[in-house]
Amino acid sequence: MDASSSSETGANPTDEALLQILESTISRIQGGESLDVEQLVKQHPQYARELRELLPAASLMLAWGRSQRPHPNGTRRPDAIDPAESLGDFRLLREIGRGGMGVVYEAEQLSLGRRVAVKVLPLASMLDRQRLARFQNEARAAATLNHPHIVPVYAVGCDRGVHYYAMQLVEGSSLAQILETIRRQPRRPDHGGGSSVETSSDAAVEGPASASISTIPEFSSRRYCRRAAQLIAEAAESLEHAHARGILHRDVKPANLLVDETGKLWVTDFG
Repeated sequence: MDASSSSETGANPTDEALLQILESTISRIQGGESLDVEQLVKQHPQYARELRELLPAASLMLAWGRSQRPHPNGTRRPDAIDPAESLGDFRLLREIGRGGMGVVYEAEQLSLGRRVAVKVLPLASMLDRQRLARFQNEARAAATLNHPHIVPVYAVGCDRGVHYYAMQLVEGSSLAQILETIRRQPRRPDHGGGSSVETSSDAAVEGPASASISTIPEFSSRRYCRRAAQLIAEAAESLEHAHARGILHRDVKPANLLVDETGKLWVTDFG
C-alpha cells in the first residue's frame, strides 16, 4: 500500500559479512566461551560500531533464552526472553506471536502494574537500518492514532541495545486464527440431508482462538454474514482514520486484525 519505491531485499553484502561474524560469535557463546567485545573489534575493526552495539544485545537475548521456560507447545525459541527479566519498564512473561518485523510478548508494565503487549525487534533486523527505521516508524505512527479499533501504543524504547515498543494487550486471537479454526470445524449434514455446513459456535473449540471464536455466529448463517460485514466495516473505519492522517498500514491481512473476547476488532502492526 505504501508508495515508497525503496528496496526491501534485506541486508547488503557488508551486512551479510557482519551477520556471519555475529552468528559465529553467538555459536561460540552458546558453546560456553565468554564474550570479549573489544577483542572481536580488534579482529574486525571495520565493524567496530556495529559490534559494540549489537553484541551486548545478542548476549542479553541468549541469556534470556537459556533461562526461558518451555513454550506451551514444547518448543524453545533461541531469541526468546526469560519471563523473569525486564526490558525497560516491562517484565516479559511469554511469547504470544511473531512475524517478519518482530516478536510480541505478553508483559507487565512494572510502574503501573498492568498487562501489556511488547513487540521486540529481532537481532537480525538490527543489521538492516531500513528495517530498524520501519520498526520505529511503525510504533510512532500507531502512537499518533486515537481510534476505538486501533491498538494504542504506550511506549517506545531501546534497552541494552534491544529495540521495542509497548501497546495494549488484546485478549483474544487474530482473525487469521479464527478463520483457520472455522475451517477445521467438523461438518454436519443440514436438514435437507444434502450438503453440509460448518459450525463454529456449537463445537468445543480449544486453542488460542477459543476466546474469540464464540463471538462468530454459525458459518453460512445470516448472522455470520452480518458479523463478517461488521468486522470488515470496523477495519475499514480504522484504516480510513489512519489514511485521513497520512498514515498507510502497508500490511492489512487477517493476521493483523485482532478480535478480543467481546468480539471487538482491533487493527495492529502498522508496518
